[in-house]
Amino acid sequence: MTIIKQGNIYHAELKVPKDIQHFIGKNKFRKSLKTTDIKEAKRKEPLIVAGWKEKIEIARGEGGNIQYFAQQYKDASNEGKEILEGLYQDMIADDHGKMFLDELNEKEREKAIYKYELLTGKKVLTNIQLKQWLKLWNVNQKSREQGGRYVRKFCERFVSTNTVNKQSLLKWCNELIVDKGLSKKTIKCRLSPCKSYWEYLQIKGYVDPDRNPFINLKIPGIDKTKQSKESREEFSVEEINQLQVEIKKKSNIYPELNHLFQIAIYTGARIEEICKISKNDIKSEVIKIANSKTQAGIREVPIHDKLISLIKELHLSSSGEYLIDNLVPNKFGERSAYIGKRFGRIKKSLGFGSTKVFHSIRKTVITQLEQAGVAESVTADIVGHEKKTMTYGLYSGGSSLKQKIEAINKIKYS
Repeated sequence: MTIIKQGNIYHAELKVPKDIQHFIGKNKFRKSLKTTDIKEAKRKEPLIVAGWKEKIEIARGEGGNIQYFAQQYKDASNEGKEILEGLYQDMIADDHGKMFLDELNEKEREKAIYKYELLTGKKVLTNIQLKQWLKLWNVNQKSREQGGRYVRKFCERFVSTNTVNKQSLLKWCNELIVDKGLSKKTIKCRLSPCKSYWEYLQIKGYVDPDRNPFINLKIPGIDKTKQSKESREEFSVEEINQLQVEIKKKSNIYPELNHLFQIAIYTGARIEEICKISKNDIKSEVIKIANSKTQAGIREVPIHDKLISLIKELHLSSSGEYLIDNLVPNKFGERSAYIGKRFGRIKKSLGFGSTKVFHSIRKTVITQLEQAGVAESVTADIVGHEKKTMTYGLYSGGSSLKQKIEAINKIKYS
């Protein structure tokens, strides 16, 4: 890397490494700095050489980072911007195998203008701060991975920020509903991290701080997810018995699924709640549900008469922390992920459709308690539902253990 004086004019020069000379088509880069002043030449030379180095990296299959050039342009002085504009134009012409931009045809010129606007910051790549934002986004690992996928899809759809507005977002949402069959609620969940990322771009000054197209975005269509959840049906007593027979047949292969199923049908607890029950959560008459997705879900559930021997057996045989041993958690620490799929395969083999899932067992238990005349407040305390009324929800200390024991033993499957 040198500054060469030819006549009275200074030039920048950089040798091209031998391994990529055939790709670049020359053994060195050389460009006039258009000055006779060595101090001015020294200011200009690093900018030009930086561009050449990036071209070398691109030739080796690396680099090609538009963000790098855009940031360089943004940080440059007015004089530096003028130099970079000429350099970027040369680079873009090179992309098309031409010496000058005016040699490009109409289609090539359209692409060249777009790239030039990206390089000079007139257009901004939507993913320009994605890596940095993901590092700073204050959510758990699962949310970061899921949200990251959604934002990457957003950036793939909208390559530059100038294409993002309410109309284009609504068009995208409509395509996701019509073509992908996504529900309104699912789309809202996917847009949420995109909105957070856009707010980060606003803070960083990459997009208009006063215009956020995600705010008050009215997504078209019916919320299919809500409909789907509402259409979930409970298993009948006969169907629970049918499942019980099939699961017991496979208990030599999947004993943990049989144990999980038995606890579910006599407690109404959620699948992950059961899988997270520790041996320390077992008391003389109750199971403490300490890991729940809601505050109301943290509760004590009486041990049904049908579960007493099973709970004792599991407590003695478990060699680990949890009551149901040998469950392999997924990367997010969910112990129910794989065993839940086992249940799904068995229920599907018996002909049960998408409206009947493991969570349907919870509905079965609630239905049984209601049909047995158990007060709604007692059922809520057993299954971990929030009490909606002011009197029971805010002021009541909850049902007594005796009330809950009497209620839970009304659950019967024979």
